[in-house]
Amino acid sequence: MGPMCPVVREGTPCPDQPLQATIIVWNAERSEKVRTIDTDGQGRFRVALAPGEYYIDPQPPDSGGPPTPIPQTVTVPADRFVQITIEYDSARR
Repeated sequence: MGPMCPVVREGTPCPDQPLQATIIVWNAERSEKVRTIDTDGQGRFRVALAPGEYYIDPQPPDSGGPPTPIPQTVTVPADRFVQITIEYDSARR
């Protein structure tokens, strides 16, 4: 989740922070829910999917407001794993 600081100054680190979240994986057309996954406390998850196109739909936190999840599509090839980064916008500017 980021940005974490309203103003980032050179020499003052302000790294994004991990976020525990629920992720819904849909088929590419978003007509069929394929899986629902809960990440760990560091925001990590692993899921086995058949090769193909998927829509990754991170869910907003239970509080309703920011951070805002940013959905994405991903292509899973037949011969390897894919690593993705799911982003949440903290709305801090």
